[in-house]
Amino acid sequence: MAGCKYNVTDPLWYQPFTAPAAPQITSIDPPSEAKPGVSTITIHGHNLVVTSADPRVPTGTVVKFGSLEAEVVTQDTASIVVRRPNLVTDSCTIVVIPHNAIVESAFGPYRIHPVIQRFGGFLKNLQLAGIAVDATENAYVIETGALLVHRTLSSLDNIVLGNGALKVALVPFCARIGPDGNLYVMENNRAIERVDVTAQTVARWTQLPAGKVVKFGDFAPTGYFYTGGSRTDLCIVPPNPPVSLPAAQMKLAGNYVTDEILAVRVYNGFVYVASRTAGTQDPAKIWKNQIVADSVASQSLVVDLANSAFRSDLVTDLAFSSAGTMFISTASATNPLLYFNPSTSTVDNYYKGIVPPYCVGLSWSKTSNYLYLISGNTAAAQEWTVYRLDMGTTGAP
Repeated sequence: MAGCKYNVTDPLWYQPFTAPAAPQITSIDPPSEAKPGVSTITIHGHNLVVTSADPRVPTGTVVKFGSLEAEVVTQDTASIVVRRPNLVTDSCTIVVIPHNAIVESAFGPYRIHPVIQRFGGFLKNLQLAGIAVDATENAYVIETGALLVHRTLSSLDNIVLGNGALKVALVPFCARIGPDGNLYVMENNRAIERVDVTAQTVARWTQLPAGKVVKFGDFAPTGYFYTGGSRTDLCIVPPNPPVSLPAAQMKLAGNYVTDEILAVRVYNGFVYVASRTAGTQDPAKIWKNQIVADSVASQSLVVDLANSAFRSDLVTDLAFSSAGTMFISTASATNPLLYFNPSTSTVDNYYKGIVPPYCVGLSWSKTSNYLYLISGNTAAAQEWTVYRLDMGTTGAP
């Protein structure tokens, strides 16, 4: 009687088990606390991620701030980048836990500052659209249910201008503070309304030529106004225009004739325009156009969301920090606030999981660190309200 042995690898239970190296946290960036303006936190150390050829040892690591698990952005054996958790605490412990859970490493105490506050007492859940903050940090918000203009002071009081008699004509899409300190409103028609915030009156500032139905716009410090809508091109309105603006007195950029303009912002000598091909759901592109006297130079591409994870997110507004970082709001449930990193030419979430969904407007205070935003969505039954975010820096002048 003869026998033979199969030429196969011994079963795993016959092989000796080698425990993975213990993780060790050596430092945290930023150290000791996450102040406002910090969107990600980096953990440095040794053996932070388990790597093994042994199939019995799963790879990867969980990071917790107290009992709250943080979203990991990138990780390797020497560093782990996580998103700022939606947590406010004077003292918590950061714990790095390998998936095999044999060993862990802890660091603390660590402080996480508050960065978001509900603002202005908008409790009736009426649709809001258009927000603009002036130099003394009055936030002007338009309520579309009754088309009323609210002025919300930094003390969080909320008053309705004109005791309810002050109304804009149609549903607003965008509001901006002009060089004169008054409020200018675009309503998806040819007219741009001027709200005198001292006299509390509304009057037609100007009406654009036929075919120029605009939704979004912004002022340059010189008083020129850049505005546009769907297939209007970027319209350049001169300072102190007549109430009825002749076509001969308005210039066109020439770059957005077939586009739907989604947002307009002026920053540091450039007009930034978010747009997509009109009549489509194409991903948005963000362009910049250098201001040249009473016109603009040819456009230059800054961001193409088609090349990002946010290609399906509808851009609703743009804002800039005083250091020049561009922030992008979107009508997204999961990615309401993005930022553009020019050093890597990439777009990423900012304060992910902290900013409420469906952001439809931005305005950044130039005298404090607060970025104001409207959140809400009628179709998704998302409550309409205003929040302010502490960004750790002021907005662009």
